[in-house]
Amino acid sequence: MKKLFWVVLACASLVLGCANLQQHLEWASYPGALKRGRCAQYAVSVVTDLHRRHVESYYVEYEWATKKESGAHAVAIFRDDSGGLSIVDNERPFPRPLRPAKSVLELIQQNCPEAKHVRGSPEIKL
Repeated sequence: MKKLFWVVLACASLVLGCANLQQHLEWASYPGALKRGRCAQYAVSVVTDLHRRHVESYYVEYEWATKKESGAHAVAIFRDDSGGLSIVDNERPFPRPLRPAKSVLELIQQNCPEAKHVRGSPEIKL
């Protein structure tokens, strides 16, 4: 009986692990995933797919700067199953939950502390 318990537990862990891996692979399958300079392509693909699935989602571009370099980046922000906001980008193609924030810039800074300015003004329901 004890062996059966451990076998069932191991199978359940394997199934859950595969489900998580499949979810990770799904996010990594969008065009531009893990490719330098393809963040906009990735974010547009994710937002388009989420809109098609009737998921509240937003394409956001922002500028960032450090002491030595600066640039721009694009991400997808979406309302997850729990009702909170999550963010995903092509550099780490798996969603990360965001804490509540007062502005879109504060949301972005949770993902990229070097973010300085959000381009445009996406109307995200905070």
